[in-house]
Amino acid sequence: MWYFKVTIDAMWGMYIHSNVGVRTGWLQYVINGPEMHRWHHAAEIVNVNFATKFAFWDWIFGTAHRPAQKPSGYGLVEPDSPSGFLAQTVQAFRVRGLRSS
Repeated sequence: MWYFKVTIDAMWGMYIHSNVGVRTGWLQYVINGPEMHRWHHAAEIVNVNFATKFAFWDWIFGTAHRPAQKPSGYGLVEPDSPSGFLAQTVQAFRVRGLRSS
C-alpha cells in the first residue's frame, strides 16, 4: 500500500509545481494547487502557503496567500546566493551564523 502514497505524493508534487493556469475557486480553501503554491516560491513574499496537499492548514495558521495575479519572479533573491547548481547545493550544507574568532 505504501506505493500508492508514494505515487500520489510524486504526482501531487509535480502538479503543485507546474506552471498551469488552473483556477479551482472555493476548492483552493481545501486542496492545494499551483495557484496558491507558486506563492510559496515567489521572490517578493516569503513564509506563505506551506501546505502541499491540504490548503486548509494555511488558512487555519494564517499563512495563506492567494492574490489573483502570478508572482513577478521565483527563487532566492539573497545577494550572496551563488549561481550554478553545484554551488547552490554546496551552500545548502554550509553552517551559517558561526564565525571563528
